[in-house]
Amino acid sequence: MSIAAAQPLDFGTLAIPVTGSCLYVLGPDSRRSTSGGLCQFLGGDALPAEFALTCAANSLVQFQLIYTDAAPAGAAFDAAPEPMAIDGAAPGSAYQVRPCDADGMSVVKAGGAIEVRPEAPHQFSGPVGSIRLEIAYN
Repeated sequence: MSIAAAQPLDFGTLAIPVTGSCLYVLGPDSRRSTSGGLCQFLGGDALPAEFALTCAANSLVQFQLIYTDAAPAGAAFDAAPEPMAIDGAAPGSAYQVRPCDADGMSVVKAGGAIEVRPEAPHQFSGPVGSIRLEIAYN
């Protein structure tokens, strides 16, 4: 197996609350949600992470996503409630066993969540964490 292409997750531009906190969730199917109120996706592309990998056609593969938080003070990065979609299937857990696509190329999409509080630096940008995909034949 090998990773043929990877695209990072991007939340786009988010509002930082004056009080309380905002939870922004971006699913692997590109669905966006917030904790409401003044919490809004303000613009830019909000895109799930995407990994394209080559593997033996129809072979069972273990897919696992591992999330690491590296957000600045006032923010925290983690997995979305249903963080992973494989080959267009419905979103599901961060650990799944599925057959590699019949064409020998599987696409894994990963969502994420970020909680932002008023003490987060305004206009911060850049990495807020990492998503590692581990794959193994079952």
